[in-house]
Amino acid sequence: GWSSWEAYHSDVTLRDVREAAQALRVLQPYGMTHMQVDDGYQQTRVPLEPGADVGESWLNPNDKFPGGHAALVGAIEEAGFTPGIWINATLTDEENAASIGCCLKDEHGGLLRGDWIQYVMDCTPAMLERHVEKCYRQLREAGYRYFKSDSIRHLLYDGLQEAVRRGLMSAGDARARHEAYMRAARRGIGED
Repeated sequence: GWSSWEAYHSDVTLRDVREAAQALRVLQPYGMTHMQVDDGYQQTRVPLEPGADVGESWLNPNDKFPGGHAALVGAIEEAGFTPGIWINATLTDEENAASIGCCLKDEHGGLLRGDWIQYVMDCTPAMLERHVEKCYRQLREAGYRYFKSDSIRHLLYDGLQEAVRRGLMSAGDARARHEAYMRAARRGIGED
């Protein structure tokens, strides 16, 4: 497979993906089957606006991707590859994250922060159903068949474990919430 991160980092555009897809076709006889678009397609604010679902930042690509996911998936499939997408377990906008009430809070009632992931998802069943499972399902429905779920380690160790370190939850609860995140993503993606 191929990941846009190695070539373009977050500067990737739809044009880059189209050109790479065509150029990489020569590798298909040697077993190359997947193309995965990494960081750079999504909106930088997560959630996108107050009260919005977290997934809207991932489901509405930025201006570098005219035609949205349909154009992106189409460019990859047209070249004969299986489309893949990167998604990140992060909330970047403090005000918008606070507005949806799905973040862990620190000892003072502010949003708990974790390294790399900014604000820490609370991974409660309602949050996971609305913001994680739904997003993965919609990306699957958009045509993606491969998912790179990034910052999973940071969600657990830098986020949930920070809550454990501060005495806000038990280690067992942190593990259970992390596993619940993974199960929600799997339900959204499907078993295949």
